Amino acid sequence: MHVQLRAYQDTDREAVLALWWTSWHSIAPHLQHPATRAQWAARWDDEITKSHQVVVAHTNGVLVGFAAAQPNQRILSQIFVAPRWKRNGVGHQLLLWACSIMPTGFQLQTLAVNFASQRFYEANGLTVDRCDVSSVNGHPTVWYDWKPSPSQCKA
Repeated sequence: MHVQLRAYQDTDREAVLALWWTSWHSIAPHLQHPATRAQWAARWDDEITKSHQVVVAHTNGVLVGFAAAQPNQRILSQIFVAPRWKRNGVGHQLLLWACSIMPTGFQLQTLAVNFASQRFYEANGLTVDRCDVSSVNGHPTVWYDWKPSPSQCKA
């Protein structure tokens, strides 16, 4: 599958919101976010698109994932892949994008019940930093660090 990344555009809004909502709620059975979809949309408009770099992944015109980062704070705050497109390299491409815009390292968090994402992050060289509770959704989370390995450094 050929995945292309490009900068987020306002015309992507509805597709991104639908993917974000669906993907988040597919993490574990009976998982519910305390915010409504309308509150997610407001957060997207008021917070994420105004303070993050956002990239979308698409294949054949279909939006299959997105990531949002705050490079100055070294945070990858969002990385989501549509459930039916997982395990097809989309997440890896989004993670490579994050590494490219934050080459000295970054942090991200995932839900403690998101075992698939934890395996993915660890397989891609991220290490557990700490456990916490999300200030956004109140669920337990695991924080990960990514730091470039010495073999990635250029002399």
